[in-house]
Amino acid sequence: VDHKTVGAEDLFRIWRAARSPNDYRFGLQAMNLFYNFGVKLKHREIASRLLCAAMVCKVETEAVELIKLYGSWLQKPPDTALIYGVMGHFLDADEYLVVREIAQAVREDWRIPVEPPLYALSMEAMLRL
Repeated sequence: VDHKTVGAEDLFRIWRAARSPNDYRFGLQAMNLFYNFGVKLKHREIASRLLCAAMVCKVETEAVELIKLYGSWLQKPPDTALIYGVMGHFLDADEYLVVREIAQAVREDWRIPVEPPLYALSMEAMLRL
């Protein structure tokens, strides 16, 4: 692998084309290959773009797991606006406990700033229970 020609941008192109759960799995396999061959994936947007790919590919449970566990294998957290978008998705889908689970993960992670939308979405979910 030529490390000068292969990088995070190539992985982003794969994720941008993903539209199904199988495409999402293919994108994760590509990311694994990149890691195995030593391609540097230290881009600040990796977690955010992977979160977007999970939502586009309709693997919402993967999106929740990414928010909760990104720190074990990615350097930076997903963008907070995207996290709030995922919370809003689950709020609209009447999955209030998932909203609470995401809020709990965000509050416990010092790398994700706690902002008013987190509490607004969490309180709305808890009031709807």
